[in-house]
Amino acid sequence: MSGSVTVTAAGLMRQVPMTANQDQSIDVSLPAGQRLVPVTIQSTVMFRPADVNPSSGDLRGLGCQVRIALE
Repeated sequence: MSGSVTVTAAGLMRQVPMTANQDQSIDVSLPAGQRLVPVTIQSTVMFRPADVNPSSGDLRGLGCQVRIALE
């Protein structure tokens, strides 16, 4: 599914247009010394894995897959 993903982290909000099966990297600079950084991710679309893969019994509504990396 194509749609828009909103990422909020360290007080900054970014709206990212996405197409189906697309990978996207977003860099966020974190304040020095901050030990806890809230991250919020929202998608304008959702899909059910069982609708995409007939062998899946997963009926959850999912928006996007997120991987967080710290450097």
